[in-house]
Amino acid sequence: MDASCPPKENGRLRKCIASAGCYARTRKLYWNGVISLAFDRDWHLSNNGITADSNNNDNTVNQDVTIPKMSRQDENTFETLLLQYLAESPRLKGKLDISNVRASYSEYDRPCVQVAVDWDNDMSKRTSLDVEIQVVGEYIPIDSLSFTDQFMGNEIIDSINVEQGIQSFINSMKQSSTFFMALREIYAIDEESVVEVPSASPSLAPTRSFDQSLEVRIDPGPTGSYGLIFTVRTPKGGNTILLKGMQFVTLHEGILEYEVYSKLGPYQKFVGYTTAFDFIASGQVTGKGAKEYVRVLADDSIVENENTTEVLEYKGFTPVHVPGDGGQRTIFITITNRFKNEEGEAIPILFSYPLEGDNDGKKIYGKTTSNKALEIYEGDGVLSYPWVKNLEGPYYRRPRGFIGTFDYDRNPCAPVENFTSWPCPYVAPPKVTRRPTPSPTSRPTYPPITMTPIASASPTSRPTTTAPTTEKPVEIMLLNNTALDGDSEMPSNDTLDTDSIEVGIETNNLTPRKEISYILYGLAATLCCCITFMF
Repeated sequence: MDASCPPKENGRLRKCIASAGCYARTRKLYWNGVISLAFDRDWHLSNNGITADSNNNDNTVNQDVTIPKMSRQDENTFETLLLQYLAESPRLKGKLDISNVRASYSEYDRPCVQVAVDWDNDMSKRTSLDVEIQVVGEYIPIDSLSFTDQFMGNEIIDSINVEQGIQSFINSMKQSSTFFMALREIYAIDEESVVEVPSASPSLAPTRSFDQSLEVRIDPGPTGSYGLIFTVRTPKGGNTILLKGMQFVTLHEGILEYEVYSKLGPYQKFVGYTTAFDFIASGQVTGKGAKEYVRVLADDSIVENENTTEVLEYKGFTPVHVPGDGGQRTIFITITNRFKNEEGEAIPILFSYPLEGDNDGKKIYGKTTSNKALEIYEGDGVLSYPWVKNLEGPYYRRPRGFIGTFDYDRNPCAPVENFTSWPCPYVAPPKVTRRPTPSPTSRPTYPPITMTPIASASPTSRPTTTAPTTEKPVEIMLLNNTALDGDSEMPSNDTLDTDSIEVGIETNNLTPRKEISYILYGLAATLCCCITFMF
């Protein structure tokens, strides 16, 4: 009966679908985005006991000013009021139930969302806080009714950016706490479109890094034990990605030891068989309690046990890929029993209760969070270390959800796009284009020697010069680019002193043709003598 279906948290009644029950055919949708809250800058700072720097005229908060922090209580208020607003939005009401809003705030004046603010055209009068959120929606498919994550995301963005009713949400926020009292405007944008929004004063080009992070925050009521085994996937049509790091949560605030294992594909047939998994990380870290993440160490480390001579070697996180186009990878993270908590009991990793209460004890694993690159699903809580091989035994609880973060490279095979396999294909480096040799000039560096044969003068057996002709090689040097050719003006033989001509010595006199003949004859004679001597 319809009356047997309890209402959701937002008050909307559920209908019974024949004998399938109220929740059996419910489908979940997820939207990840950024909501930017714009405050009157000075008012916002003064409400939190901070004096603004009047000399700061740009759109940032002075480095010496302590920025007001949004408390966990304010964060819960934001989540609750946004959930109520979206549940009653005319674009969503009657189509989808908004079942959860999970928020995580970021820096002030982060240049990813440009808020449409016109406060006397003075951008220095406002400051903005970008809040990263995930909205979870549900609906009951009837006949061919089917919605998508993108559809819900578009409706949420329009509900915040277009609908006039958003002012009621702003008013509710302003009345909720001192922190929100100076709130002026609100703007939403899809996570994948963040880089397309220009900054008021960008410092770098608006390029989106391949390195991304996906956070899983599941409320309420986290539980925990030694470890958790679960799967991550890429969406249909998505790239292969590379997991580069992760964080988890524990109640413990002391030393603990962890191990991380992984394998491609599902895990159900390999539970307890450690040899079927790749050992990808281990380490000793300090737990920070339930409010802060503990990061799996990126580098190898060595720890010496103070009480013994034991030296422990740990493995930094080894990046592992998740195949594209719906590829699946299993992650198993566990705390060892080397250390105990203050009560002498095991140190637990925190994980969540089932997303759907009726699924407790069933092998039905919901999607805890997702974006366009990665999807994270519920898994099985592991209640022992080392884990046992019987998945059906009392040492497992299902389904349970991972709480933490994954760091990943959304395109590890760049510049190759839309690659869904592994390893990355070889891409030949671009050919080096060398600069061409400069074109030769139209005329040689030195002009050629053009000589007219002399038939009237017979050469003597030896040159008339008194200088020796065989002691050094002869080199004709053209000085001042003087060209010797048959058209040159020749001085009279009567005025030429043959004893004053020396090859290689600068002179202003031109060499007559007869003297050139003597020089050539001397060269020939010298060559003959050298050849005779050699033989």
